[in-house]
Amino acid sequence: MDILDDFMESDRKPAPLGRRLLMRLVDLLLPLAALWAVSVYRWPRPLYEALGGGNALLCAFASLLGFRLLFLLAAGATPGMWVTRLELLSGEERPLHLGERFLAAFFVFYRGADYYLRKSSSRKRPV
Repeated sequence: MDILDDFMESDRKPAPLGRRLLMRLVDLLLPLAALWAVSVYRWPRPLYEALGGGNALLCAFASLLGFRLLFLLAAGATPGMWVTRLELLSGEERPLHLGERFLAAFFVFYRGADYYLRKSSSRKRPV
């Protein structure tokens, strides 16, 4: 039995696997839908030409990372995290600072960062 564990006990548990998978699915489908729209409408022309010649997988991976990087740095959460009501917190259960969010955009979780269920607000919703 560790004495420090008694002081660091938390009521928050990491997010369940089902919500994490749904979050990943939403975050994967949005950039892929944008690439599909580029390939169908052939606009913008430079991006459409970059998709040809066997570069589609590379463009899909780059758009996924760019999407995550943009949303995590600008808003602190991706649309998939908003939909599933998850938040990305550090091991001390505090919001990530800019450097940790940058690493998390590339799926590198630093110092025990993990997805947690967002705490519900204490105010009541009108019926």
